[in-house]
Amino acid sequence: MKVLSDAGVNYIRIRLWVDPYNAAGQSYGGGIDDEATVLQIAKDAKKYGMKVLIGLHYSDFWADPATQIIPKQWKGLSDEDLNTEVYLYTKKLVNDFKQAGVTIDMAQLGNEITKGMLGVRMGNGDINVWKNEPYDTKLTNLLKSASQAFRESSKDTQLAVHIETPNMYNYDLIMNSLKTHCMDYDVLASSYYPFWGWGGNNPDNIANIEKMAKDKYGKKFVIAETGWPFTLQNSDGTPNNISYDPGHYQVGPQGQVDEMSAMYKAILSNDNGLGAFYWELAWIPVKAGWDNWQYNKLMGDVAGTGWASITSRGYYPDSKIMYEGKSASGGTSWDNNTLFDDQGHPLQLLMMYKGFLNGYESPANVTSSADIRVTKIFNNDNVNLVNPLKINDQLNVSDFLSDSGQEYLNGITGTKISDASLKAIFNDLQDRKQSKTYTDKDGNKYHYEFWLDGQTTAEKLNNFLKLNSGMKYGETLKVNYTATLVKDKEVPTVTSPVHVTLNKVYGLNNVTIDSPLTVGESMLAEDLANVQKAVNNVLTGAQGTTISGETFKNLQKAIPGVYNATGALEGIKVYTTDTGNHYIYEYWLTTDDIQGANKDVKFGDPINVTYSASLKWVKTA
Repeated sequence: MKVLSDAGVNYIRIRLWVDPYNAAGQSYGGGIDDEATVLQIAKDAKKYGMKVLIGLHYSDFWADPATQIIPKQWKGLSDEDLNTEVYLYTKKLVNDFKQAGVTIDMAQLGNEITKGMLGVRMGNGDINVWKNEPYDTKLTNLLKSASQAFRESSKDTQLAVHIETPNMYNYDLIMNSLKTHCMDYDVLASSYYPFWGWGGNNPDNIANIEKMAKDKYGKKFVIAETGWPFTLQNSDGTPNNISYDPGHYQVGPQGQVDEMSAMYKAILSNDNGLGAFYWELAWIPVKAGWDNWQYNKLMGDVAGTGWASITSRGYYPDSKIMYEGKSASGGTSWDNNTLFDDQGHPLQLLMMYKGFLNGYESPANVTSSADIRVTKIFNNDNVNLVNPLKINDQLNVSDFLSDSGQEYLNGITGTKISDASLKAIFNDLQDRKQSKTYTDKDGNKYHYEFWLDGQTTAEKLNNFLKLNSGMKYGETLKVNYTATLVKDKEVPTVTSPVHVTLNKVYGLNNVTIDSPLTVGESMLAEDLANVQKAVNNVLTGAQGTTISGETFKNLQKAIPGVYNATGALEGIKVYTTDTGNHYIYEYWLTTDDIQGANKDVKFGDPINVTYSASLKWVKTA
């Protein structure tokens, strides 16, 4: 909240669900936006002076044009009783917020109700309810019940009606129906996504609809949702909602700035334009990395962080959360449309908020280069190498500084590179980096070991900071290495054994078998042999040599039991129950970071990994 406030954000929109839990008390996910959660978020926003819009979905989970499901507790009510329930629920909500000292500055009555809400729909939802009796009357009566509750208990709250897919005919039709039925509200709220239907989702059309709302109906106008991708990369394993280049604006941080700038100019073209809410600006992965889908899905199921949890099944349609009979919930499909990257760093658009009203020009960014050189060479006397390394030779930057480390070389032209960024660059520099193989005239093999200049880590850091003191973005950073020539040793080739520990065992609740697997024990020997066989080629190398990160990447691809990659490893042993049912174990790799779990391991050392084992029914005799 402080980051948003410091950036100039002055209003926050929070969705609210009625009862987002199943019968066992497990959340449906999506942030668990029940009243208690929303109230706490609102309190946090108020601490930093931000106003609050509460988006009432009037559903227990996501409401959108295709999905407007009535809350479980309200199902089966008559039209009159449902109107009463909406009124009482809304009235209680307003009073709860008042007692907590939180003002609701704006309330959105329903979410994207273009095709109806609270189960008021026609056919498959494609028929327009707003021009068909008695549906438009039922719908507007529900809205009037919600409006009445606010007008009685919170008169200063601005009330908004939220529709989507900007279309002049449809927006005029809906607003005319609201007027005909004497619906009391203040603001027309619209979704605006230029990557979905440029014919309506463009700045000129938004300006025209805003003008119509003012001139014909006397209403204010706000963009309730907008967004643009800063990348097409998938950072958490859940497929991105926008995974293609939409055109119109570039995909990237600057494209986000361009999309929002054009939209704000359109909004400010009429004096009834209030502003816009970006959706959903901070929904970054729980754990970044496309191969962490299983972990992110687990967090979605147990902590509500995913866009949906499998526990929403039964209330939310299978068509939304299932794919080919398997759960497709968990993670976030929006992580490439946020205003923070997958590691949580603010993107350029967040810096634009203070300037949207007064004008703002993005400062030019530049990437500094790095000059990495050899300043001293040791142990090279009396060795006659072919094409030897020489003092002052320049080294390849990418060999010594990773892509993530090179990101710290990017910044605003002419501004000083902070000590924190310099330290981050230093921490990413390779020390004791080994060169390619060199040979002498007799065919003996050698390699160089490159060491950062200095004796201790503290001295090396101090030398690096002193060498680059006052350095600005656009200038060339300097890095000094010493090189020591080392003769290669003849070493035997060995294969590292894999040790597997089971950290989870599933499927024994209603099944009794002899000698079941238990948490903490090793995988069955015959199954472990199949794991070892699959990775022998990858884990074979010179004895005592540290296993590289590239080798671990190859291991991750080769090892069986990786979700959505190699598939489950099926056990060999068949268990037969006294009822004639047959079972085997399936194994899934649960070590998220094999390299991290085996730090500095060398060829010949055991590789420790963890698997889960799940009992699987095979057949019935």
